Amino acid sequence: MKKTEADYHGPVTARYLDYCLNDVSLTWELYERCRGRYRDFELTEHPSRVYSPASLAKAALKARGIVPPTLPPELTGRLMAGFYGGKVECRVVGHEVPDVAVLDFTSQYPSLYCLLGADRFLTAKRIETHDTTEEVRAWTESLTVEDLLKPETWRDPRMWTLCEVEADGEVLPLRSTYSGSSTDAPTIGWNHVTTEAGVTLPYMLPDLLAARLLGEKVPRIVGATTFEPKGQQSLRPFTILGTEVGPSDDLIRTLTEARIREKREKRPGWEARA
Repeated sequence: MKKTEADYHGPVTARYLDYCLNDVSLTWELYERCRGRYRDFELTEHPSRVYSPASLAKAALKARGIVPPTLPPELTGRLMAGFYGGKVECRVVGHEVPDVAVLDFTSQYPSLYCLLGADRFLTAKRIETHDTTEEVRAWTESLTVEDLLKPETWRDPRMWTLCEVEADGEVLPLRSTYSGSSTDAPTIGWNHVTTEAGVTLPYMLPDLLAARLLGEKVPRIVGATTFEPKGQQSLRPFTILGTEVGPSDDLIRTLTEARIREKREKRPGWEARA
């Protein structure tokens, strides 16, 4: 059975009624398949509350017993403004590069989640903030490329710092409409950024470290707020796609390892689980 075509704005005809009946039938068939797929996840959230893949993630967190921590709205706003996600690109083309590091980009987002120790924030009872402006300024200037290749650097608590910066030509991610109409949705690009007098931009510390690698300097850090997780919520064990997640497990690491294992073992039905 396939979706058919019809004149949506014409008179009601027998052909149009057949189209409507077929459309309802196909919609029901699609719903049944989606419902069956959702049942494979073994989550307790009602299907009517699942709107997108993001809803699956929220349902998994809810099944584990995770409650989002509360932060002041003003701080949450600056964190949202300073979030740029990840970007991988080939920046040097057609030139010999004498020194390189081989990096594995498999499951890059989950890998960074684990390197940064993000699970301690996800499961924390509360998150405290500390002014670390002077300390972060000194630490940022002292870090080397070799330091950034060490796992212990990524686990340093200072990595979880929101910085307010004044830029003077440094290479930073920036949201803007780079082409097309000014009404188009802004996209993200790495640019030489300069702020006007009295204006600061929020960035998480890893973006400032990237700026140093790309342009050999970081913008002036006017203020730095470091986040510290405190305590741990009471977590529940649960199962998702046949993978058991215990209260003390790193959720993202457990699921990432299960995905890699499924691809390697190729047991029946592995494509749906991986």
